[in-house]
Amino acid sequence: MKDAQPLSADDIFWVIAIPSTWGHQYRDFIRKAAEESYHNMVIVLESEAASMYVRNKPVCFKQEKIEPFKAGQCYMLVDIGAGTSDICTHKVLPDGNLIEICSSLGINEGGERINTKFFNIFNELFTKEVMDTFRLESIRFHKLEKEFEDHKHTFKSDTDKDFVLLLDETLLTLYTKKHAKTVDIPIKYSDELAFNKGDRIYVKSKHMASLFDSTIATITSQIEEQICEITKVRYEICCIILSGGLSESEYVYACISKKNHQQKNTCYSSAKCTKCSGRMCVTNGY
Repeated sequence: MKDAQPLSADDIFWVIAIPSTWGHQYRDFIRKAAEESYHNMVIVLESEAASMYVRNKPVCFKQEKIEPFKAGQCYMLVDIGAGTSDICTHKVLPDGNLIEICSSLGINEGGERINTKFFNIFNELFTKEVMDTFRLESIRFHKLEKEFEDHKHTFKSDTDKDFVLLLDETLLTLYTKKHAKTVDIPIKYSDELAFNKGDRIYVKSKHMASLFDSTIATITSQIEEQICEITKVRYEICCIILSGGLSESEYVYACISKKNHQQKNTCYSSAKCTKCSGRMCVTNGY
């Protein structure tokens, strides 16, 4: 790359995506801070970035495949991330651009809420002091988080099969040294959790579902409210698109589809990447 020219600040276009939950005060703060550092910059909502990406993509509903959205079609995008969930509803214009039918909506619900509930149980099993010490073993703790994340995405409610987590030997040792005994399942969890072989914890399907349910209920409630708003302004959506990391969960997809059975629902196979890919689409419009 001998002939390559060095990049200048003017050669870079920055796209900053923020959650819909952020109010005008936070948005203004981000804008002012960004303008001091970047010459070429635009701020978009995370759901808008995801919508920019999916609008030109073929959409599949089970065995049915339809073409990218046509002019005049309206759709809802529900971006379910780790900390927040954002909902936006767009109409495709003849020139391919999008207009917003209803104001974007954001709620503080997402995958992290489910993780917190699960690891709060670990705080009860192993005590918070032991868990805080184990978190310092970052690689080992993140491995446990990753294993739970995998189970979270593949979990289905229509099975009686328990899901199993392999417990790290360091965590078990920390507890034994601190309390001079092995870990026992509290009576309140006796029908939901079980230990096997000393280093595996079994979680009942019903209990796993309970970790999701309040988050899903809040999201589906907001979807219903948004659909009511769409009806008031006399628009009709052709489908609901799910994006964001938590939307890849089979249980989340099934619950939202069941609740909104009158609408077609779909989730992209690379749903967690839609916001990042959408930022690239935003740059092409500037």
